[in-house]
Amino acid sequence: MKSELVIVKGQEFKISVQDTIKEDDIFIEQYKQAADMLDAILSENQDSDKNKNNTIHLWQQTEYENNIIAFCGDRGDGKSSAMLTFINALCCKDDHKEDDEIDLFKNRIDKKTYIAEPIVIDPSQFDDVHNVLDIVLAKMYKNFNDKYQKDNRESDESKALDLLKRFQKVYRQIAMIYDQQKILDKEFDYEGNIDKLAKLGESTNLKSDFENLIIQYLEFMNNKAEISKSQLLIAIDDLDLCNQVAYKLAEQIRKYLIIPHVVIVMAVKNDQLQLAMQEKNINEYKAVIQYTGKFDNKETSNELDFEIKNMAERYVSKLIPKARRIYMPKMRNISETKISYKEKVDDKEKIIWDSNEDTLVKSVLELIHEKTGMIFLEEDTGMSYLVPDNLRDLINWISQLTKMKSVEKKRKNRNKDEEESEMLFSFIEFIRSKLIRTDHIYRREIVQSLFMGFCYEVSAIFRRTLVTTSQQLNRNEILFKELMQLIVTHYKTERSVGFYAGKLCLTDKYLTRIIREVSGKTISEWIKTALIFDAKSQLKYTRKTIQEISNDLNFPNPSFFGKFFKQHTGMTPKAYRMS
Repeated sequence: MKSELVIVKGQEFKISVQDTIKEDDIFIEQYKQAADMLDAILSENQDSDKNKNNTIHLWQQTEYENNIIAFCGDRGDGKSSAMLTFINALCCKDDHKEDDEIDLFKNRIDKKTYIAEPIVIDPSQFDDVHNVLDIVLAKMYKNFNDKYQKDNRESDESKALDLLKRFQKVYRQIAMIYDQQKILDKEFDYEGNIDKLAKLGESTNLKSDFENLIIQYLEFMNNKAEISKSQLLIAIDDLDLCNQVAYKLAEQIRKYLIIPHVVIVMAVKNDQLQLAMQEKNINEYKAVIQYTGKFDNKETSNELDFEIKNMAERYVSKLIPKARRIYMPKMRNISETKISYKEKVDDKEKIIWDSNEDTLVKSVLELIHEKTGMIFLEEDTGMSYLVPDNLRDLINWISQLTKMKSVEKKRKNRNKDEEESEMLFSFIEFIRSKLIRTDHIYRREIVQSLFMGFCYEVSAIFRRTLVTTSQQLNRNEILFKELMQLIVTHYKTERSVGFYAGKLCLTDKYLTRIIREVSGKTISEWIKTALIFDAKSQLKYTRKTIQEISNDLNFPNPSFFGKFFKQHTGMTPKAYRMS
């Protein structure tokens, strides 16, 4: 089935959260991967509850399985939109599905599974005071308080009071960790009170107390659901957005939020997150780096650099295992994609542009042709450098193109010159498409043959133009055309002005003056232009040696040819061939 991308005018660059997921969604494969990962996390959660009940000692409990689902990609790849759409679909999993909607969680998630209202976190909210635990706790408390007020306080008062105490305890522990001195000065005495020791130990139990808080919270928010099938969803958009807080945020997730009954769904650019970890490592090893720099020991410096990068990579791999990463697709690789660019007018949708039944690349190239008149061909792989990989760039490209006025198509009324111009342009593009195929064993031979064909086409057009326009030109212009034809025929062997003046039955001085008036160049300059063009063509598109090219163009020796070529191009023949 062909996937579809719908762009709405005026909302092109906003995060797009879909109400439903359809089978033709461009991210359908990513959503299915996320649903499978969620199923694995929920199964681990139930196993963890059983093991916990069967464990006698705290030290016997094993580390909880990673509970992160990460939508990974570059800026503009659509990872934030995909993440939020997935969360929206999960929260609405029990709603009625229309015929064109897909039940993403059928046969994956138990219908009795309860998903509490998601907590969405924006890393831009973080500063030196607030952190991820503060924000999660604050949003959980707001949801609890809203429900308590909405139920007119008819909830079980004892449960509500216990939960409130748990909130207070966890909040105090968080404050203890991030502002220890303030808490100590305010609440604890210094006379050896045993309560002080007990309260100091509270911060070490933050992870288990936070887990118990979430369990009580889920039970309160839906007392009909089985706690083993209840989950709190935490969504984190652009974890890597700010290097200054990325490590702090990652550490809080790793230490306190990888726990049962919590699922973390995030949008992240892994490379950027890894760079943030490297920056943190560099700051920690700053003294060592400066010390090794004093001795100019490159080997030690390289080893240290490698270790810093390796540590960052290992850290990110542990935080977000590769098995829990969902990579966003590159747009040029989604060949079977239909794009619809729409505008809402009076609650009705008006189609501005949509792709045809061809591939995405072909459709965009046809749009470019329609708007500019320029023809671009696909590469042999079906790709094109004119079609962006990035979703945001592709949307911007389509948006800009559709604003342009279409070039009027006048194929029936086109004259022969217009047809030949289009043909030559297509010929050049075809040669370019073959030239970039570096993996083709006969690339040079193909390009050489095509270029010779192109030269024959140009020559034929040139000769036809001389005949058909000669009657419309004045005498001086006719002389220039005749001279050009002579130069094209004899430039390899004849380079004196006298030869061409003799052929035209004119004096050297008179012919030179006429040609300068008509073209702005001397006859010698035109001869040199022809020689340089031929030399460049042979250097680029043949396997002839510089000696052979020099002989073909009738230079006395390769050295003389090299000096001539460099004088007019600024490069030696060898350097030009390698460029």
